[in-house]
Amino acid sequence: MSAYQTLLNNVKDGKQLFEIRLQLMQQIEKLTGRKFIVYAADERKPSPFNSIESEDIVGFSDLIKGLEGYSLDILINSPGGSAEATAQIVNFLRSNFSNIRFIVPYMAMSAATLMCLAGDEIVMDDRSALGPIDPQIRIPRPRGSQVIYEWFPAQMIIDGYEKVREEIHQDQRALSIFLPWLTDFGPYVEICRNAIELSRELATRWLKSYMFSTDTRGRRKVKKIVDYLLDHKLHKSHGRRITIDEAQRIGLTISDLRHEPQLRDLIWQLWCAIHFLFDRSPKSKIFENAYGVNWGRDVIVQPITAPSPVPPP
Repeated sequence: MSAYQTLLNNVKDGKQLFEIRLQLMQQIEKLTGRKFIVYAADERKPSPFNSIESEDIVGFSDLIKGLEGYSLDILINSPGGSAEATAQIVNFLRSNFSNIRFIVPYMAMSAATLMCLAGDEIVMDDRSALGPIDPQIRIPRPRGSQVIYEWFPAQMIIDGYEKVREEIHQDQRALSIFLPWLTDFGPYVEICRNAIELSRELATRWLKSYMFSTDTRGRRKVKKIVDYLLDHKLHKSHGRRITIDEAQRIGLTISDLRHEPQLRDLIWQLWCAIHFLFDRSPKSKIFENAYGVNWGRDVIVQPITAPSPVPPP
């Protein structure tokens, strides 16, 4: 029977669901001979509750405390988040383990893809997806009497700025037309450039240090891989999925779960159990291992207070 359907038919409460996840993690460790941890966020829950953030170092610290050995498998599901927080997490993990595999059963997007580039290999199958690592910049935008924050691709802002400069250079009368755009986006151009360079720097360093540390032919591919993952014009959407075939084609070191059917089945069952938890709880992010760590973060819903009715005169 299908993994998710089995959960629908049989799971009665949260305790039973946790026992299922625990048993699966233990079976995975027994099969691989490697320590195994889970860092998973529900991409359907609102940001920032599901994002990679600096506070996640607390969870990763709990996850690896007391784990013996030099190798680690990390099941990751995440829509992304802060590149700076990702760097902090990677530095912490790499100071404790010399061999790391990132297992992606469903999706590791944006900064989560960046994190995967710090692995010795990435484990995927035909249900898995990575994403572009081009940075997104959060910019305040007026909406009537309110200000809301919207995400914009950093490269799009830079390209827009260069186009506006060219238009004004050709005809200075265009300044009055583009002044509102320059007011809204101009101050962020340098921030965008720095964000892109940070992603490039981290991705390049990690690929050279880990995935291609001993592969001279692979090291020559690093620039091509990083350029591809950073290319907003190519991908056209920050949410575009990069499949296992595409990841292999650009040169990443990918382990195909389809060649390990027993491990593939266990990983998918575990992901379905995690997905089931997200479906039936306010959990937006969880940290779990086979040794008792089992906690997460919930979506915090701010109550909306309705105005009191005005009493009749």
